[in-house]
Amino acid sequence: MYIGTRYSILDARNISHCTGWKPVLLKVKGPNMETVIKIIGIAIVVTGIAYLFRPDIMKRLMEFFKKDARIYIAGLVRFVLGVVFLLAARECDRSAIIGALGVLFLAGGVLIFILGSERMRRILEWWLTKPVWIMQILAVVTAAFGALIIYAA
Repeated sequence: MYIGTRYSILDARNISHCTGWKPVLLKVKGPNMETVIKIIGIAIVVTGIAYLFRPDIMKRLMEFFKKDARIYIAGLVRFVLGVVFLLAARECDRSAIIGALGVLFLAGGVLIFILGSERMRRILEWWLTKPVWIMQILAVVTAAFGALIIYAA
């Protein structure tokens, strides 16, 4: 059974054995979660490559999330990604990796809400003081993380 798969009952005449009307269970495929995970992985790889060649994009993104309570958007996105990864883990080739990444995404999302916007603002300000080469290393790690997701899906 696949997560995301729905079943429906369809009445169909079963001609064999002359039993008359008999409900038949048909498998109706839901969204292909493996493809969803691969698309997320590709998006993360592309983001990492963009950050590598344009680290100022990462710094602008950090500046954006530093204002007001915008950091909670990132926390919500991480939480949702964690749920998606956990639901998709059974369909993926390496379900343990996708499941572990789902737990990490969930933990990251919850941690943002636990730490609060003020602490997260200070963490982002600390990252903003780092030199460009540190941001580029972080970009390579991001791209590698996306590649791992693609591989595991």
